[in-house]
Amino acid sequence: TPGSIGIYCQGQFRAVRPGTEAFDQLTAQLSDGLWGLKRWTSLSMSESTRNEYVEGNESQVLEFRFNPPATIHSYYRFFKNFDALIVPLTGRHANASPVFGLKGDRILAGALHLESNAPLMSVVHDQSLCP
Repeated sequence: TPGSIGIYCQGQFRAVRPGTEAFDQLTAQLSDGLWGLKRWTSLSMSESTRNEYVEGNESQVLEFRFNPPATIHSYYRFFKNFDALIVPLTGRHANASPVFGLKGDRILAGALHLESNAPLMSVVHDQSLCP
């Protein structure tokens, strides 16, 4: 379970408070999306893409923070001991439904892919997290 969730909404950061319906729904949708078989690819988030997610006017990006660091159990040797997952909903790479990892400020190699980021997008829309 993440300790905090935020959304970068067209260049503005908005926190999603723990204990709220939005927080619980986003956590559940991410967990459901990462459950079972996972697909890893070498698609990686560059530093310029990360800056675009944070500062850009054309993207909606979820950031799930974990403390202590977490691990996604899979056949892949990646996504061990991360402290943030980045999920672009719109903008660069969003159509591939990737989940990128961070350990501190270091971007982890590759991406796991959700079958679809639509369930997360629905929560963002239904809860008016990014008007």
